[in-house]
Amino acid sequence: MFDGGITNAGVPATCGHAVTGSNTVFIEDMGMSKLIVDGVVVVGPIIGPGSKMVFCEDYPVSIEGDFIAPHTTCDSGDQEHCTAQTQGSPSVFAGGN
Repeated sequence: MFDGGITNAGVPATCGHAVTGSNTVFIEDMGMSKLIVDGVVVVGPIIGPGSKMVFCEDYPVSIEGDFIAPHTTCDSGDQEHCTAQTQGSPSVFAGGN
C-alpha cells in the first residue's frame, strides 16, 4: 500500500519552513527526511506517524501528512506553526500504515 509521497529537504512544510533531510540518502536529489531526526530548520522535529514499512538510517521515513512539533511563533497563537505537517514528493512514494 502506498500512502504518500516521501518528504525530502526540497519540499517545505505546510507552514512554509524548510525541512531537513539525510546527508547520505536522497530522493529527487534532496536528502530524505526521517522521523525525529529531521524537521523544520527552526527546531521542530517531524513526529510522525511516518512510514511503518520504509526506513532510512534506522528511522522511519517521513511521508506526506506527518505532524511536525510546534515551533517558532506557536506560543503566540500562530496556528500554522502549531499544526504544521510535511508535504511529500509528487513522484516518489512509500508504504504507510
